[in-house]
Amino acid sequence: MSKLVGIYLPVSVVNEDPGYLDALQQKIGLTHLLLSGHPVRLSSDTLALNPYAGAADPRDVVKDLVCRGFDGEIPGNLDEARTGQGGRGPSVAFGDDSGLRRAIDVARARGLTAWYVGGAWTANSLMFCPSKERVNAWLEAVYADVARSYEVAAIDVTHARYPKFDFVESLFQCACPDCARSAADLGYDLPGMVDALRRMVERLGRISADKLAAAARGSAGYFDLLQVLPEAAALGPWLSFRCDLLARNLRRFHQAVHATGRPVLFASDTYPPALAALVGHRYGEWASHSDFSSPLLSHIFAFITRGFASWTRFLQARISGLSESDALTALYGLTGYDGLGMPDTIEALGLDWPDGEFRHVPIVGLMERDLEKSRRYLSPGLPSYPIIQGGVWPAEVVRGLIAAADRLGHDGIIFQGSGSLFAYPGRA
Repeated sequence: MSKLVGIYLPVSVVNEDPGYLDALQQKIGLTHLLLSGHPVRLSSDTLALNPYAGAADPRDVVKDLVCRGFDGEIPGNLDEARTGQGGRGPSVAFGDDSGLRRAIDVARARGLTAWYVGGAWTANSLMFCPSKERVNAWLEAVYADVARSYEVAAIDVTHARYPKFDFVESLFQCACPDCARSAADLGYDLPGMVDALRRMVERLGRISADKLAAAARGSAGYFDLLQVLPEAAALGPWLSFRCDLLARNLRRFHQAVHATGRPVLFASDTYPPALAALVGHRYGEWASHSDFSSPLLSHIFAFITRGFASWTRFLQARISGLSESDALTALYGLTGYDGLGMPDTIEALGLDWPDGEFRHVPIVGLMERDLEKSRRYLSPGLPSYPIIQGGVWPAEVVRGLIAAADRLGHDGIIFQGSGSLFAYPGRA
């Protein structure tokens, strides 16, 4: 069976420059086109489920639907919901779909398989609450409509997670009444979990920096952390609940797409495996709601290194005398990125440099570890198509990672960009 070779492309690029698709087929053996950035046409029944329908001011609806912190405040940036305001629905744009239909035709004429890329609960720092029925009913209906209406082989959903690792506040949301009901349905005590997490954060302030540093230098993992901070046991049920909640919702969308009777696959991409549980992803049960997996490994800066900087600052603000080096060492050990030669200061992470994610971190070792873990943690029969940069990173790194993905048992590769693979005018 031949390997899948995919690339994310905006619909506008496909329609304006179909010659680029020809080059991609010739140069990298492109087989799949992941189409994004264009409205879809929805049925009247689905449009009636739009949470913004009939609202005098969609911003008021947004405030009612997004996650809140344990203190009841909205931790994210409300401006991130602007794509859903003005009558459009959460995470989905709808309207004139002629461009999308044309792009699908362009792909099919070249023998390419087209996938539709959709959104879910999270923008960047802002998240629509995954316990809100108005949001979930809307997304369920949208994806069933897409499956019925378009000649695509799959619906590939992104941002079906809690906000990114670097947004520390994400770990401490959401405890609204709807989440409390979801927790109870899934067998969890949400008020009890929230109280335990508050005690954990409070206890951080009483930990000795020297004790944490010594533990970190001894390659401390989560079970070692429990010796230093017993209250960290609260993380287990809390993270498990969030994974269960998102999985339950994704199974609902998956079932709705398959209930249409159309031969359309449904799946969601996954966060890097070492950090996945922090955003509500559990690799081991991905097959329960997704027909394939696409581990999203292409954003080292946005998903990984910036998160280490944010969590280092969080720990330093609470543990007197804790150095950046010791905080980073502890975080690398807890997340499984130790032993790679990761930077020992925030400045050394290269966050302010355009080449920071591949010049300032051991990109090959880090990526190969993520590639190995992502295949190992997934169900053996579930196809896996890791997402890596096809541009930005050095060409030799990209080609080495393609070979590593194949060697480690993945079933293909999906690129973001192509400039590192071959030169094409105007394309990075």
